[in-house]
This record gives sequence, C-alpha cells and structure tokens, in this order.
Amino acid sequence: MRSHSWVGAMEYGFSILCRSDSPQWILERDIKGCFDNISHEWLKENIPMDSKVLKEFMKCGYVYNKKLYPTADGTPQGGSLSPLLANVYLNEFDQEFLKRGVPCIRYADDIVLLAKSKRASERLLESSTKYLEEKLKLTVNREKSRTVSVFAIRNFKFLGFALGRNGNGIYIRVHPKSWKKFKSKLKDLSSRRSVQSIKPSLEKIKVYARGWLNL
Repeated sequence: MRSHSWVGAMEYGFSILCRSDSPQWILERDIKGCFDNISHEWLKENIPMDSKVLKEFMKCGYVYNKKLYPTADGTPQGGSLSPLLANVYLNEFDQEFLKRGVPCIRYADDIVLLAKSKRASERLLESSTKYLEEKLKLTVNREKSRTVSVFAIRNFKFLGFALGRNGNGIYIRVHPKSWKKFKSKLKDLSSRRSVQSIKPSLEKIKVYARGWLNL
C-alpha cells in the first residue's frame, strides 16, 4: 500500500504484523537514484495532465555550482511535482504485488515487502528485482536490498524506525542508528564551537528537532 505520509506507512505495517497469521520475514528494497531514472516516455503515456507542461517540467534540468544541467531522464530533484510523479510511477509496482497477495508498504521510493518465510522472501527478492528493472527500468541496489526476520530489530530499518515483534508483542521504535545520528547532531549543534549566542542556537536545535520528528 502506498502511503501519503510516513505515519500512514508505519501504521499499515503495524496493522499487518498484528494479525494472527502475520508475515515473519521482511524484504527491504532499495532503488538507486529512483527520481533520476523514471522513464519520460512512460510519464508522457500515463500521466493525465497537459503534455506541454509535463514536458517542460521534465526537461527543465537542474542547477549545480551556477551551471544548468539538462534532464534526459527522471524528474528534477527537489521539483514540486517529482514526489507525485514518482508515486504514480511506482503505484504500478504496488498494484502488481498486491495482486499476487504480497503485503507491500511504500512511502515514496522506500519499499518493504512482507513474506511468510525466509524462502518466500528470497523468491520475492528475485521477482521484485526483475519487475523493477525489466518492467519499470529502474536499478535495484542489491547491496542494500535484503531479507530479515521481523524479530531482527538491529537489522531492519524503515523510514528511520524499527518495526517488528518481540515477547511483548508488536512495536514501532526509533532505530538505534537513527537515534545515534540524532544525538550526534544535537551534540554538534550545542557544542561550544557552534554556540555563538544562546537564542539563535536554541532556534537551530528546535528547527532540526522538528524536522527530525517531521512535525
């Protein structure tokens, strides 16, 4: 299921794992440069909007070091329409695997598939890679794509959270790596070399914390 927010994605995952017959294995999918490799031809054929406006957006390019670079494929990073176009593009993947009876959790280009067993998750690893690369012409990062048990909190990370099951039931908690990174950033923002004045420094910490919490 595609979600419009990270909260919705986590809630959907939680609802699946709460079932009595819930999946035991999680397949993490990582796509290399998803926004950079979305097919312009597919977008022109499938996006119901003014073709001229869509073409201008896709070809507008991006600026780096005061130099304009053309966009041959994909959608412009940071473009207002890019997340929407990526969602529409990957919706085909969602529907395909839901038709196969595979629970699918997705937020933007972060994808998780759930399976009943390790063997089933390994088959999903192969079939989903084939679909993403052959059908959608995207490149899967094989080093970051893997299967893990729902009990492996330190090995499974989705949107900065660990989602799984232990002796006390189902949980959603901040992943240890995300928490460590957050504390390290706060330490840096509050260090003596960073703090010139208390009020501006507190405002920087407030902005960072709100962004991290996605408030």
